[in-house]
Amino acid sequence: MKKFLFSIALFFLLTPLFIVQAATRRVNAPNLGSGEVLLGDTAIFWFGNLTADENYSDVRVGYNNEGIRVHISNFDRILQYQQSFSKDTYHSYDSVDLFLHTGSQSTTSVDGSSYYFGTQHHQFEEDSNYKVSFTGTGGSWQENSVDYTIDAGWRGQGPNDEQIDRGWNATYFIPFSSIGLSSPPAEGTVIRFGIELFDKDLGSTIRTTNWPETFSKTNPSSWGELHFGLPKHESSSSVSQVVSIKNGIDGAEVIDAAVGGHSVCGAPFSANGYFNDWPLVNKYDYVSALGNNGPLAQFAVQNQYDLGDWPCLSKYFTQFPLSGVSGNDVVSAKLVMQHFGNSLPSEAPTSKIQILTFEGDINEQTINWNNAPYASENISFTSVDPLPNGGSAVYYDFDVTYAVAEALSEGKNMLNLAVYSSDTPRHTGKYFSTSDAGESARPELVIQLGNGSSSACEASFPDICNSIFKDYIENLYNEGVVNGYSNGNYGPADPVTRAQMAKFVVLAFDFDLITSGASFPDVMNSDSLYPYIQTLKNKGIISGYGDGTFRPGEVVNREQVTKFVVNAMKEQGINT
Repeated sequence: MKKFLFSIALFFLLTPLFIVQAATRRVNAPNLGSGEVLLGDTAIFWFGNLTADENYSDVRVGYNNEGIRVHISNFDRILQYQQSFSKDTYHSYDSVDLFLHTGSQSTTSVDGSSYYFGTQHHQFEEDSNYKVSFTGTGGSWQENSVDYTIDAGWRGQGPNDEQIDRGWNATYFIPFSSIGLSSPPAEGTVIRFGIELFDKDLGSTIRTTNWPETFSKTNPSSWGELHFGLPKHESSSSVSQVVSIKNGIDGAEVIDAAVGGHSVCGAPFSANGYFNDWPLVNKYDYVSALGNNGPLAQFAVQNQYDLGDWPCLSKYFTQFPLSGVSGNDVVSAKLVMQHFGNSLPSEAPTSKIQILTFEGDINEQTINWNNAPYASENISFTSVDPLPNGGSAVYYDFDVTYAVAEALSEGKNMLNLAVYSSDTPRHTGKYFSTSDAGESARPELVIQLGNGSSSACEASFPDICNSIFKDYIENLYNEGVVNGYSNGNYGPADPVTRAQMAKFVVLAFDFDLITSGASFPDVMNSDSLYPYIQTLKNKGIISGYGDGTFRPGEVVNREQVTKFVVNAMKEQGINT
């Protein structure tokens, strides 16, 4: 019995199933060889919110044989800068810092392999007069004089006034020699990477936004990752099965939504220079504004260098169910999408469309530019040519092999994909059909599977084969504490609510159900998990929040798991 209870405690306290943590964000920078690092060829990600007082940023990253190029585009309503740059005060104006750490990934204090490079927005002054750099030393930063270049720009009515602007950008080129490297790192190398953005508007308040969200200026382990080269997944297996997933076919429900300017550059939502409504509207708002259902059946992917037209920018998010996929030996996978048009065909350039992954779920009814998820990482590029006027629709294959393999190996039930671009010219908008379009036009996920890993795994659930908690899950399954989904999967990476946790604890510790007494006001006795919640309440294992509620639908966190388990062990007379 003690061994079983110890297994329970370890499982509950260690498994990420019960822990909501920000995944480490990564940018996979493409290797652009000996040529110039063109922004249209770089990887892209984003961070921040867009409001009258807050900034949103697109970040482009790539490298060549000489160094790393990072371009940060900031959507900003009011531009403010200090004409006489000072390293001591530049953070009191619109400015941005870039951080790199080439040493150990787990380092928690900046050292000699830590670097940061700062610049401030400026108007027409010499770029080199608006930069500063530092090296880590003993947990703090010391100014240095390493070589790097800054190229800055802006769009709007002009800085240091009350007129509505569009934003500003800064482009860094950092030679490898300036971060202690004699040559480009080998593909697959990972270093730490972070960004801190400072925003000053009309008042004295300075707002900061970081990437990633966990960023701490002197702790490299809290930064994101810069991975050299694109990610790869390879399988030597022969194809033994092909799985096709498309919305409405064989019961599949594909979730998708577009955010941004759609095909009309946000025209109906231009109040306050687009800063009020544009970031908050959903595809259904476009349906209402335009008086047609076009925004439901189509989406746009668009980006450009010129910040003057950022209301045209558009992204797409989609979730494909993986519950019908048995085995995880992925030979290849592709997202097939129908491209049926583009903006201004006579001037439209070829686009390099990027596929990225993200965590969490999206809600088609509410997703917008501001609440859309950040990217976890970019995974692939596909060139999409413009269609001439009257041209027939073309189907494009987007490589998602790496994303599918990762999702299946982690036991995920959904494949989460974002579609965006780092294009720089105008008129780059490419129009595709959504999962609400006619059957033949809908996006399709096609997965080719081998039998390499699935045949070698013996488990109660096919999606726990690669989980480090496989034995714990098997133990609890055999004891009747946990069971899987109706599709046969367990979902080891899925989050767990406080109500579900209550059931796990009651079953794991074999408590008799006690349903008498006053219940939590937000837990109805008709709820299927009510008996388990009420049992733990009656035993004093849970007490709810200060306002008297239990909040059964909230995802449980590590602290709450600890309290659940420790209190349950005390109830059983087990020393903690």
